[in-house]
Amino acid sequence: MNPITTTASEMMCPQCGARQPRVGDECWLCGAVRGQDGLLGGPQGSRRFAFSLGTLLWINTLVACSAGLVVVLPGLGVLVTLVLIPVTLRTLLVLKRRRERGIATARWEKVSLFARSFVRTALIAIFACASLVELFVVGLLILLLAANGALNDSLIVSSLGALVTVALWVLATLACGVEKRFRNDTTRHAPF
Repeated sequence: MNPITTTASEMMCPQCGARQPRVGDECWLCGAVRGQDGLLGGPQGSRRFAFSLGTLLWINTLVACSAGLVVVLPGLGVLVTLVLIPVTLRTLLVLKRRRERGIATARWEKVSLFARSFVRTALIAIFACASLVELFVVGLLILLLAANGALNDSLIVSSLGALVTVALWVLATLACGVEKRFRNDTTRHAPF
């Protein structure tokens, strides 16, 4: 018997693909609610945030890989785990928004979305760390020059103010870029 075909008394959930008996108000796997037309799912059909079996297996694989990396290389494992947490949450939110808007997402698009999010998050983390180190060093140089009497009080205050302004500008720019990328990912089909 072909596992994809269904009998007259069964149907498939369009949200997670699980076989459904004709009786019952919701999908046994993802919780999608049966509408008035008798179909499961749809943009308004889900009462709660639901995971498909594939998503649960994917999350289990990420947890297992992260735990293994933490055991083998603790420093790198912790860093990769810290990057994977927001990447996974962002990918799940983008996919949820796409599903709510009725945008179908193929498996390769999901993998591409996750990979691009991972690379972007890692680059942002590296850039942010480098910026923090640079701000710290410049701040120390300003304070060192002030301690030696090379700078007067007003120049110290203005230098530190400029340093804080640059730091806030960098953070605001990163936040705007991340928000714009999220909007684009939730509305577009194309991977790039």
